[in-house]
Amino acid sequence: MTPNYILETGLCWLFFYLLYTVLLKKETFFSINRLYLIGTLLLGLLIPAIDFIPTEKPAAIAGLTVYLSEITVLAEGTIINESGYSTGGLLMLIYKAGVLFFLFRFLTGIAGILRLFRGSTIFPKGNYKQVYTQYEHAPFSFLNYFFVSQKTDLNEKEWEQVLRHEQTHIEGRHTLDILLAEVLIILFWFNPLVYLYKNAIRNVHEYLADAAVIKTVPTVHYGRFLLTYALPGFRLANNFNHSQLKKRIAMMTKTQSPKHALTKYTLFIPLLMLMFIVFSCRDTVVDEVVEQSEISLKVDNSTENTPVVIGQSDREDNTVYTIVDEMPRFPGCEISTGSKGGIKKCADKQLLQHIYSNIKYPKEARDAGIEGMVVVSFIIEKDGSLSDAQIVRSIEKHCDAEVLRVVGAMPKWVPGEQDGQPVRVKFNLPVRFKLAG
Repeated sequence: MTPNYILETGLCWLFFYLLYTVLLKKETFFSINRLYLIGTLLLGLLIPAIDFIPTEKPAAIAGLTVYLSEITVLAEGTIINESGYSTGGLLMLIYKAGVLFFLFRFLTGIAGILRLFRGSTIFPKGNYKQVYTQYEHAPFSFLNYFFVSQKTDLNEKEWEQVLRHEQTHIEGRHTLDILLAEVLIILFWFNPLVYLYKNAIRNVHEYLADAAVIKTVPTVHYGRFLLTYALPGFRLANNFNHSQLKKRIAMMTKTQSPKHALTKYTLFIPLLMLMFIVFSCRDTVVDEVVEQSEISLKVDNSTENTPVVIGQSDREDNTVYTIVDEMPRFPGCEISTGSKGGIKKCADKQLLQHIYSNIKYPKEARDAGIEGMVVVSFIIEKDGSLSDAQIVRSIEKHCDAEVLRVVGAMPKWVPGEQDGQPVRVKFNLPVRFKLAG
């Protein structure tokens, strides 16, 4: 997981959870709320991972520009702070330690449930299995198992309430929701939103189970039973005696939400579209000249880069083309090197070699943990020189300046030709700065 992915995932979850907390949480549409919570958890993982790039290639239409394929610049090494410690390595060590801790906690919880099978009596009951254990605990369900302590003392009416409650958990497969939340806690243990989501999901589970019980039992009687029946439960299971009884009782006595309140859920659609546009619609990168490549470079420890400004062309009467009969190519490859395809491949390698030999990941951006894509636009003139270089997508001034510097240091290209005559051709070059590891 990259820092950008972690940040974007957290922002998606934040906005989705805010909508739930502000508008949806108090509604009695429990099944819809459960679907919303699980769905937005998964969407928060998915949306930042999607790069929406149209498949069609640019045609020779005014205003379009051919993109050279993206080049990824990886920063080699680590950030060393003044005390001599590796900041990147230390953060990764802390993250891995957190993952191991929460993984251990998860496995311990599973082991605690499995331990209950020891010396237990199991009875098949239709779509679930009832497990009578030797330990004292609250009744709970896990997957399709209903665990009951042999020391539990309930009368017939109380037993019916407990059974109906846990059957709702089993039939609804609520355990799968909890397991999903637990896996995300292991991976995103540093993000408080996953804990908020887990608590919200647990509450909705209990609201659903309580609603099933009060269909056959008076709400007052069931509420009293919940208050008097308090035993410790299991963190990974659907416990009959869940902790937030006040919220559960308040929801049981709440008037059913009117049908027109369902319109609140339509706000999810524009929010989803906004998240998709912000985090999934990237700049289009079209393969026209250079095959995609990754270049691992060392951090630039030199002084601050000064932006290189390539002068604007004064030949206003010359048309700037996007696609021509013979596209411009980087110099260094002669006709004698082979076929047209061989010449192009050779020129591509020469361009990559030039970038490899000249570009450096700015120390300022590396130390600040900044990464992303810079896109520079430039024109190959009739004589092969470069002009009109400008940043069309920026991430940070030092990265921008470095890309301009490398473009400014390029030698003359072999110019493009249209109908046998040299012409001006415009390119965009995407350069992605990426923190390695």
